[in-house]
Amino acid sequence: MTQSVGSDPDGTKSEASSTLMISDDGKTHTYTGDGTLGGTKFNFHDVWRRVSK
Repeated sequence: MTQSVGSDPDGTKSEASSTLMISDDGKTHTYTGDGTLGGTKFNFHDVWRRVSK
């Protein structure tokens, strides 16, 4: 699990936590997590896949 904390130029705090899962012998990386950005809560689920070497 990874945690990120920062702030916007106006000083509004932003933070997120995410989990990275690697599968398919390293060919697929899946990031899932949640956080707040400018006071707005969000969830994310991103998948990265290697398409060639």
